[in-house]
Amino acid sequence: MVKSELTGIGRWRLLGAIGSGERAVVYRALDAAAIGAEAREMAVKVLHGVLAHDPQVVDAFVERAKAHMRLGRLDHPAIVPCHAVETAGGRPYAVLELTTAVSLERLFPDRGRPKFSLEAATNILLGVLDALAAAANEKVVHGRLAPNDVLVHDDGSVVVTGFGQSGDGRMDFLAVHRLAQTLNAPWPPEVDAWLDALSSERSIWKDARAARAAFPLAFADAGAKALERSVRNRRRKDHKALEAAAAPVEDDAPDEAEADDDPPEPRRPRDRGKVSTPQSTPHSGRRGEAEDALRQARFVALSALAIVLVALAMEVFGVG
Repeated sequence: MVKSELTGIGRWRLLGAIGSGERAVVYRALDAAAIGAEAREMAVKVLHGVLAHDPQVVDAFVERAKAHMRLGRLDHPAIVPCHAVETAGGRPYAVLELTTAVSLERLFPDRGRPKFSLEAATNILLGVLDALAAAANEKVVHGRLAPNDVLVHDDGSVVVTGFGQSGDGRMDFLAVHRLAQTLNAPWPPEVDAWLDALSSERSIWKDARAARAAFPLAFADAGAKALERSVRNRRRKDHKALEAAAAPVEDDAPDEAEADDDPPEPRRPRDRGKVSTPQSTPHSGRRGEAEDALRQARFVALSALAIVLVALAMEVFGVG
């Protein structure tokens, strides 16, 4: 769970953090000034407080948000739109469409297990390429594409957030190449050839539109179903984790009525070279009393026998 640093910024009431990166935190937010149907939830991306004192970082954040805003008019299904960029107290933030999709970073299989299936990995790449190609039409590139910028809906469709940068799209080519290596390996030979051309210093494609058109595979239905299962499994795991966190802690200690008055003493280690003395038991007192009585009886019997022997000796020898 991401820690919420803020409860509000500008006119936005922040309802909790839903994601975090190196430069910003994304909050679920509500416009405090909106009423009724207009008061819908949005996503507010806020620059980290420690970075807000660096003018260069602030300018870069604002420029990227403005470039992302240019894609808003496309209404493209693979791009999360950015609606506004504002500043409050010297801290910039961007207002984006709120989505319930799950980030690709959280969908990766557990460590030690295989990567995504070929069908699922192909659909992820196709969704990313669709978003990058649409952005290329507006002369916008992503520039920092990472797994937490790729989101998957419950129906298996893919969307991309975190645009934007103006200029050469080569950085996106290299990012797609890295993403492909994390999704599936080994790829079929035709995809390997496509990836080699994508990462070449002299790529044969001008932008993401041409690279998308040259991608050799397509698994629209099978890939979408595989991604649906991944999202469903992730949500099931999250639900179980929430239930476990909310469950009361069970006390394994016995109730006071059932507990012993005196807990058993821990066993002491035996010292070598010393004779250990057995601990007393409920019967040890009785056994001691019996031994004492036996010793007394033996003493009396021996005393009586000695008297008899002395009397016999005196009679034999005529003493007395």
